[in-house]
Amino acid sequence: RTAEPLAHVDVLGQGRAALEKANVEFGLALSGDEIDYLETNFKKLGRNPSDVELMMFAQANSEHCRHKIFNASFTVDGEAQPLSLFGMIRNTEKLNPQHTVIAYSDNAAVMEGHAIERWMPAPQPGAAYVARPEQ
Repeated sequence: RTAEPLAHVDVLGQGRAALEKANVEFGLALSGDEIDYLETNFKKLGRNPSDVELMMFAQANSEHCRHKIFNASFTVDGEAQPLSLFGMIRNTEKLNPQHTVIAYSDNAAVMEGHAIERWMPAPQPGAAYVARPEQ
């Protein structure tokens, strides 16, 4: 299979409108600030961004990767909150871990389990499966 050529978004000719269109067409979920940033910087570079560059920017700056919303400061009823949403979640787990082995490590957590019986192919000839206790 032949690789498809890169597509370029005409920021130099169409400005912000081209990025807004690409945002919808490519499903980038870019914020207004991110679109402004891209427009400003590609104009400074004097070139148009490729579809791959825009996709990589969107992925690297997504909420999943950066946690911009979950790490943001919050004000409720005019009062600044001492913890971000992530801070609140982490604090809850810290105060009441309930069998957590690892929490909030690279977007993952591990909980303690309990003994189970695992089914697997049997190593001995003639047997199809064997059950073995696991912790």
